[in-house]
Amino acid sequence: MAEKYVSLERLTQYDGLIKNYINTADAKAFKTAKFDDATRKLKLFKAESPADDATADFEVVIPETDVSGLLAKLTGVTEGDVVIANADGTVKDSGVKLADLALKSEVSTVSDLVGTIPDGYDAITIAEYAKELADNVAANGYDDTEVKGLIQDNTDDITELGNRVTTVEGSITTMFGSDTGKSVRTIANEELAKQLIAENASESLDTLEEIAAWIQSHPNDASAMSKAIDDLEALVGTIPEDATANTIVGYIDELIAQVKGSVKEVKSGTTNGTIAVDGTDVAVTGLGSAAYKSDTDFDSSGSANAAEVNSKAYADTLNTAMDTRVTALEDATPIAITEDEISNLFS
Repeated sequence: MAEKYVSLERLTQYDGLIKNYINTADAKAFKTAKFDDATRKLKLFKAESPADDATADFEVVIPETDVSGLLAKLTGVTEGDVVIANADGTVKDSGVKLADLALKSEVSTVSDLVGTIPDGYDAITIAEYAKELADNVAANGYDDTEVKGLIQDNTDDITELGNRVTTVEGSITTMFGSDTGKSVRTIANEELAKQLIAENASESLDTLEEIAAWIQSHPNDASAMSKAIDDLEALVGTIPEDATANTIVGYIDELIAQVKGSVKEVKSGTTNGTIAVDGTDVAVTGLGSAAYKSDTDFDSSGSANAAEVNSKAYADTLNTAMDTRVTALEDATPIAITEDEISNLFS
């Protein structure tokens, strides 16, 4: 079957016909609407901006509905009163001024000030609630059991608090012991002296004042001692938190044991391309061209030539198929679409 094609001349013809078709359809559409209050006519125009006296392309009369009789006027009412609905659907004057009605916010404020009536009472108003309370007291008397219970609870709490204070006083007496009556500062100084001064200290250095005086009179000795301690700490270092040893010597022994445990025996592997670590063969990577290769890893003789022959044969097959398709296109005789065929699309 011969294929048809559209020439530039026929495309130009089609362009003119399609534009004319669109313009014709657009001319039939309404583009403007106007409403005439006097005649109550809705007028529709195909023009974008028709003149005021232009004749409408289409018009329709909109009827006017009188709703004045749907709601009867109220009689005998007072201006400003609230209107309420009756059961039969009519309305009437309630006799209540709108200005006399309280706002919701005002009612909430009063409610907060007055409070609410507790559950268990029949009263609706606060006045009725007060009277109901008075009647209950007159009939049953005043029950002060709850108040007395609260007083007793407070008395028990005070007694318990007194017992706890007595216990604390006993603990303080035990804690101070023979130092009762001394200030905390005095006790602290005496305890510090006991910790810092040996029992067999010389009489010239058996008080904190004497020790302080000696340090002040020998500033170079104290400074040299402090520097020697700092230098020793810097040289020796500190034992890490995860170490189990308590001394530097013990920590060194611990490190030596760890190093001995991490040493591996390395020998030649039992297979090519491996080494034996503690008796286990481990493959060696990263050797590049120096890595061991088995003869089976290389192509057999002539495999490259065979690959070239196969590739050429595949390329020839593709070339033959393409040549057949091009020949078919060259032998085809295209037929141009006629002017009548274009026109018939819009008939």
